[in-house]
Amino acid sequence: MLFKSEKNKSIKARIKQKFFTEQVSFGNKIKISKKRFTTFEMFFVAGIFLMFGVVFGCLVTLFTNSVLGTSVDSNISKILNVYSNISNVYYKDVDKSSLIDNAISAMISSLGDQYSAYLDEDETESLNTATNGSFIGIGITIEYYQEGNRIIEVFDNSPAKNAGIQIGDVLLSVDDQDVYSNGASDISDVIKKHKLDDKISVVVKRGEEEKELFVTLKKIEIQSVSSYVEERSGKKVGYIYVNNFASNTYDQFVKNLKNIEDQKIDSLILDLRDNTGGHLTQATEILDLFFSKKTVLFQIKSKNGVSKYEARTEDKRTYPVVILTNSSTASASEVVAACFRENYKNATIIGTTTYGKGTVQKTATFSDGTSYKFTSDEWLTPKGNTINEVGVKPDIEKVNDPNTEEDEVLEEAFNHLTK
Repeated sequence: MLFKSEKNKSIKARIKQKFFTEQVSFGNKIKISKKRFTTFEMFFVAGIFLMFGVVFGCLVTLFTNSVLGTSVDSNISKILNVYSNISNVYYKDVDKSSLIDNAISAMISSLGDQYSAYLDEDETESLNTATNGSFIGIGITIEYYQEGNRIIEVFDNSPAKNAGIQIGDVLLSVDDQDVYSNGASDISDVIKKHKLDDKISVVVKRGEEEKELFVTLKKIEIQSVSSYVEERSGKKVGYIYVNNFASNTYDQFVKNLKNIEDQKIDSLILDLRDNTGGHLTQATEILDLFFSKKTVLFQIKSKNGVSKYEARTEDKRTYPVVILTNSSTASASEVVAACFRENYKNATIIGTTTYGKGTVQKTATFSDGTSYKFTSDEWLTPKGNTINEVGVKPDIEKVNDPNTEEDEVLEEAFNHLTK
């Protein structure tokens, strides 16, 4: 029997008795006399629960607003409803992460914008490496040949260089794992398991001999700027190549520019061919070196209107400058080319019409390593012109002959500056 000592009471009464004598509040048993609650007590308890519900609801609303930045509208509610039903009611097991990934990807795809995208972990890491201009590694470039993964580049002052790894070595194993026939991404994954200053074993084949070398992982800075000076017809021409606008490109550019200017150059070739862009801030700081304060460098058009971005220092140059461009010169590179076109008195653009990317993207990264980017603004030239899907046309059209190894576009630039 449920209540052995109360045989004479009705079942209904005994059930009520049991409920009220073992009422639990926040995990602690409350001893209550064996009688029903009064009307006042019932209303008091109900009021407590009602108040708790209101407070809890407010906390949920505040939390949602803090995460989403706005109140949950009907569209968001639909998404949450679908996610909840599928993840909890669908008759098979569901990968909840996949549901979210596909939902985000579909939202961004619906924009119909080729520059907006949802990126997985590997794609996010590749983007971050390119934009940061550095990575944790050993400092080599490999290419797969018939004999395996051959090292075709060893970075200067890198851990690989210091450990004795040489160009031409065939990579056999990394961290005791066979990588003879693995792809570059697989080898990278092995290295990425380690942290800064970790020491790993690298086995290479050099000729007929196998060598085990120990390499300490370090932060490797990617060189996005290179330069030299060449004298033609009694004139010194400086040459600077910028292959990307990473977060450290400006610092590298300043060092290279100072180096060639210390050699008393008469003019400059700025090669932006195959430079697909990067950080707009880096391009802005480089432009700041050539134009006096208050010069409009470019404009940004958003939903809130148009803003002009001006040079902030009195630094400027006046010597002749040639900008080299091609169809892969895009985004921040086009900002630079367009600014020189409209602002610099002694500038000439040589090559072919640029790509025509006149938009700006914002990027957000999630805690799981994935990210997304979307177009937020359109940039305009200093005079307010758009180059989107049009590009920047050269002053002198010149294309390299694919049948020769000579860089005829570069030669045209030298001739233009020294004639």
